[in-house]
Amino acid sequence: MDPGDNAMLGGLISGAGDESSSLVVRAIGPSLTGVTGTLQDPTLSLYNAQGFVVGLNDEWQDTNATAISDTGLAPSDPRESAILTTLPPGAYTAIVHGKGGPTGIGLVEVYYLPLQTAKSVRISGRAPPRTARVLRPPSPSGRWRDSPVSP
Repeated sequence: MDPGDNAMLGGLISGAGDESSSLVVRAIGPSLTGVTGTLQDPTLSLYNAQGFVVGLNDEWQDTNATAISDTGLAPSDPRESAILTTLPPGAYTAIVHGKGGPTGIGLVEVYYLPLQTAKSVRISGRAPPRTARVLRPPSPSGRWRDSPVSP
């Protein structure tokens, strides 16, 4: 992530009809093993379609730590961010920055709760193209793999 306007954005659509959705949104950086240049202290903001803040987090253990841990989705590094919330149907945007302005590779994740419930999630993302990299799922060794994207 870059400082200022060059943040990572993750867009998502929550709910179906008039049903609210419980979910966990995470901003991950330091725990991306096998990835060089990770964002060491990601912050996370969640906005609704009208541009109002519906969630903020820096260091997931500072807000709602017990409830986040109980979901099984607590980030493994205390510097990472997570928001546990219930949202009415609609479009939302998760924005990830580096605390204090540093840059690096990060990941925004969205999980519907309970995890056993198979719900489809619509998510889109944007990050500065000059720093684009593909994060591939963990290899059998459990390490994330990353590779640069050719322009």
